[in-house]
Amino acid sequence: MINSESNIFSPVAVKYNGNLLDNHPCIASYDYMVINCQGVPNLTSTADNLVVEKADYGTSIFKDLATITIDGVKFCSMVWNPRNPKLGKNLVQVKLENHVLYLLPLPEIKKVLDAFFDHIDLQVKNISRLDVCADFENSNQVFENVVRAIATEQIRVSGRPKEAKQFGEVGFYGQTSKGNLSYQGISIGKKSSTRYLRIYNKSVEMEKVKYKEHIVKYWADHGIRNNNVWRFEYALNNAFLKQYKATYDEIFDPEYIVLLLEKAMDGHFDLKYNTGKKEVNKEKSVPLFSFDKLMKVKKKLFKCVKYIDETIQRSITSVKRQIKGLYRSYYSSGSDSFWHALNVHLDNYELWGWFDQKQDEYLKEFRKQAIKLQL
Repeated sequence: MINSESNIFSPVAVKYNGNLLDNHPCIASYDYMVINCQGVPNLTSTADNLVVEKADYGTSIFKDLATITIDGVKFCSMVWNPRNPKLGKNLVQVKLENHVLYLLPLPEIKKVLDAFFDHIDLQVKNISRLDVCADFENSNQVFENVVRAIATEQIRVSGRPKEAKQFGEVGFYGQTSKGNLSYQGISIGKKSSTRYLRIYNKSVEMEKVKYKEHIVKYWADHGIRNNNVWRFEYALNNAFLKQYKATYDEIFDPEYIVLLLEKAMDGHFDLKYNTGKKEVNKEKSVPLFSFDKLMKVKKKLFKCVKYIDETIQRSITSVKRQIKGLYRSYYSSGSDSFWHALNVHLDNYELWGWFDQKQDEYLKEFRKQAIKLQL
């Protein structure tokens, strides 16, 4: 327990009346979108710029799965024909590709979707899931101190009781360096809940899990460097979106992103300083960031679909370079950690076929380099 005058967010004092992230460049966006539709997809006749590639197998929930490519760019995936009749035989789900959400303006995404749904005879029903987030540059110190303060009970999370145990409703994650624990994130709620919050170091995640060139480009175009960018992200399911009457037409208004964030946070993630009061709600609030500032961020528009394709290709090229580097490190050191990281990249980007073809070539190159070094 601490005194409310303590300075736990050095160099930002507790007495500071503004928001802790006022001086950090920020941007809000969608990161994941699944739309529920009704109908039977008409795949007998497609437009010249539309390619529907049906998979041999479906998913655990749907019998049919297809990838949709528009103007040569992978745009979305579609599943239909539910295995469980209780879902309704005409339920169709469309999931947008991640790069589309970052590299096309929302009104243009809606225009393409409307044309696609009309072409294959689908009617929009509602939104199944929407991940909405805000990214803050150079914010490691602020967010790590907030997470550490929650973990050490210097800050309290207001609202209903939340379990804090492994696989419970509050989870902390990080790593140790020279014996010291560095916090890299916190999650609030369950993935099955109507809203699930994750606050984490996005720069670290992209370095260790899956690098996304289109997100780095998106940040750069809005004045944000890939420099300890932390993400404040809510996963919102159909029940939450229905409760707040979020419609298909509304979500493609860029300002609605911030409104959804505000609605999700309300009553769910309200931070309070811990001065020992019996009622948490009577403690002084911890001001984290301003919704008004997020609302005022000007977004640039990208209209060229070819630009998306080029960005995706740059992303894959950079990943292939990383894979080669990891393979070289594994070859020279024999460390399993390099092999594990290599496998993560190959799985995430579905590059096993490419790697099988390049593996012998790389081995020959590494052996030649090793011989030269010995000489």
